[in-house]
Amino acid sequence: MENDDMHKLVFLALTSSESLMAEISGVYDSPQEKAKSPYIMLGTLRESPGPLVHELDTEGYLDVHIWSDYQGKKEVLRLVQLVQEALYDVEGSHYEGMEILQEKFENRRWHHGVTTFRFYLGV
Repeated sequence: MENDDMHKLVFLALTSSESLMAEISGVYDSPQEKAKSPYIMLGTLRESPGPLVHELDTEGYLDVHIWSDYQGKKEVLRLVQLVQEALYDVEGSHYEGMEILQEKFENRRWHHGVTTFRFYLGV
């Protein structure tokens, strides 16, 4: 699986999740000025070359960013759970962890959840 394929699979898995899409305004691959809270942005793709099983095997890592202007962590934590559920059946995906940051933009406080998933990118 190529990095581009991984990105497409994740996007498809997230946007196909009815429970996730009912809670967010959208899934984006770049920042959106007018996106309504909460929303998800696919972030950094990183690759770690093998060999794992075969000399051409690699692992890929993808950050999924959850943005919420809800004034607590509850919404982000719920959305992290829905993202995990949506990506559970994506072949080769493994949840690596998450962190929640608090940021301020244009006089609004945002909770920014960053979840990282690892993918096996075999030959």
